[in-house]
Parts: sequence; C-alpha cells; structure tokens
Amino acid sequence: MSPNESALVTRWESFVQKTQQRFDETLTESTQLLIEQLQDTDYDYQTVFRTWSAVKNQIFQLIDTIDNAWNHKVEPLLKKEGDAWYTVRLSVGDIENNLHQRLEVHDLYIQGKLSELQYQHLLPNVNKDYNCTQCGAIVRINPKIFRAQYITCNACNTTNTIDLETNYVHLVHQLESIAAYQNLELFKTMQSALAELQAERPPAPEHLWNAYQTAYENYQNAKLESLQTLRTLSEEEVQTKREKFQNELNEFINIQKHNKYGEN
Repeated sequence: MSPNESALVTRWESFVQKTQQRFDETLTESTQLLIEQLQDTDYDYQTVFRTWSAVKNQIFQLIDTIDNAWNHKVEPLLKKEGDAWYTVRLSVGDIENNLHQRLEVHDLYIQGKLSELQYQHLLPNVNKDYNCTQCGAIVRINPKIFRAQYITCNACNTTNTIDLETNYVHLVHQLESIAAYQNLELFKTMQSALAELQAERPPAPEHLWNAYQTAYENYQNAKLESLQTLRTLSEEEVQTKREKFQNELNEFINIQKHNKYGEN
C-alpha cells in the first residue's frame, strides 16, 4: 500500500470510527430522553413513539453517510492511487450491516421498554377492587383481558359491566412489543444465525439453515409464552399464532433456500 493510499485509509477509518461513536451516543442519549418524555407526558406512548420514529430516521441517515462517503469520495480517490480500495470496500457492507442490526435490536428494546413502562403505570388503575352496583360487594376483573368485562357478583349474582381505562384497552396492541423486549437475547441469537446464513455464498451449508430454524423457533415460542403471561389467549388464538410464525418461516426457507414462491 502506497503512502497516499495509507493516508486515505487512515482518514476513512477515522471517519467510520467517529460515525460509529455518534451512533452509540445517539442510542444512549435518545433512550434516556424517551423514557423521560414518557413520564413527562403522563405515559402517552403514541407521542413518544413519534419522537422515536424521528430519531430513528436520523440514525438511518447517519448510517447512510458511510455508504455515501465511500461511494462518492473515498473509493474514487483510492482507485487513483492503487488497488487498496478493493480490500477496504469489502468491509463497508459489513460495517453498515452491523449498524443496521444493532438498530433493529435497539428498536425492539425501545418499543418494548416504553410499552412495559406504560403497562406497569396503567395496571394498578384497573387491577383493583370494584364495587358491585347492586350490593356494594367487592368484585375483581381479569387484568389479562383488555376490554370491558362482565363480572357476576358472588354476593348477589348481579352482573356488573366494568369498562376499563381507554389507554389500558389500547395497550393490547403493544403487548407483542413487550414480549419481544422480554426475549431480546433470543432475538439476537436468531439475528446472528440469519446473518451467518446470509453471509454464505448459496447454497449455504445445511447446518446453518438448521441453526437459523432452531433460533427462529426458540425466539417465537418464547415470545408467545411471554405474551400469554400478559394476555389471556384461547387455545385457538395460540394455535393461530404458532401457525403464522411457522408459515412465515416456511415461506422464507422456500424463497431463500429452494427459490420457490407461494409455498409452505
């Protein structure tokens, strides 16, 4: 490598390092900001989610600066100096992929963490003693059912209609995020297995496909178990969810491994 090439590569590596550092700082700073905003807005998740969406777009733009800087500035200059550009170029995609994977994990973390905080804040407002409208005896709801409930009083057999707080009812749409957050380590294992699989030139070895399938099923099953601790699901609903993620896995395998479309 010539002195000019070496100098350009050093400048490039410094730029990448600074970009990665800014990436780390943005994740750390925004996490604390979002938690504080959630508390300051009386746990208004939608407002905070919009803030996170804006921050996430800025992070995507930050990641894009790596590709733009390489394509429009660094690579053309290196090509004028020799062949070192080819070796450096091989690492550019890996750098971007790593940042995208980390952002994907952090996105699950943020949505799940904020949803869990809101859930913990709202739960005491609904999981409490209610009084029968007829005799005043205490009746209780099932906090794992996110809708109005009809509770029969044990004392006088009166059926009481208990409407839950609207924000709590809407929380049902965020339970999947909480379940994913509670199983982030399994998600990262699945993500790593997929990255290793996709890094291979087709056809990938069978053991990598088996590793990804196992990691995928472990994550999805654990997430479903977590969901069942948060929400009452019928056997039919559980079966439907199992079939859904199994069909998604089969479709991915058919397309990526067998080059077949629309088959399970």
